[in-house]
Amino acid sequence: MNLSLKFLESLKTKKTFKKEYFHVNPDKYWNMLLVLFFVIVLVGGGFSYYTFYSLNKDLSAYTTNSSIETFDAKQKEQIKNILEYFRIKEEKEKSLLEVQVLPVIDPEL
Repeated sequence: MNLSLKFLESLKTKKTFKKEYFHVNPDKYWNMLLVLFFVIVLVGGGFSYYTFYSLNKDLSAYTTNSSIETFDAKQKEQIKNILEYFRIKEEKEKSLLEVQVLPVIDPEL
């Protein structure tokens, strides 16, 4: 009996499908990510600086011009009319609350 074990040896060999010339360099990609991160930080810092100073400039225009606004006679008269209107309205409300209302009789009873 002649047994040939050659076919068993061919099964034991490990086949790899990896391309031998393909190589990933993680150092290059980490450096790219590091540069991208610093660019984003610098752009964000520049945008924050620009926004802060533009808002600060706009707000300083309101605070530096602190002149007291005066009302003329027409505006004072309008304010007095509005106050008088609300005073009359308040008096009407108080008079309505003081009036005693008769109880409503339910017609179903």
